[in-house]
Amino acid sequence: MIRYSLAFLWLFTALTSVWFAYDVGVDILSHSFVDPKWYKVLIYLGGVLDSIIGFWLLSGVYLKLNAIFQIIVIVGFTILISVLVPSYWLHPFGPVTKNITIVVLILVWYKKID
Repeated sequence: MIRYSLAFLWLFTALTSVWFAYDVGVDILSHSFVDPKWYKVLIYLGGVLDSIIGFWLLSGVYLKLNAIFQIIVIVGFTILISVLVPSYWLHPFGPVTKNITIVVLILVWYKKID
């Protein structure tokens, strides 16, 4: 169940970042040094990355590597958002603080992977 719930999380995040909350990605990137002409490319690349992780989880192959990769991506995005928009740590829906719980869940799951 952990694998499928994580797959759902990554795939839904991909859809959300590209379709439903594109403006949130633009807002985050607007606090960076990135030229606005690259915002769309970067947001779509983030959605592709999230999709790859989600479909990789569904494939069931190299799951330990997938778990490590998930943690690297989550930590990377957490650092990026912490630098660009530290106020997201205090967001009432906890988009950044939830990453701690997700990383712990992945670590617990990692130990159970055959």
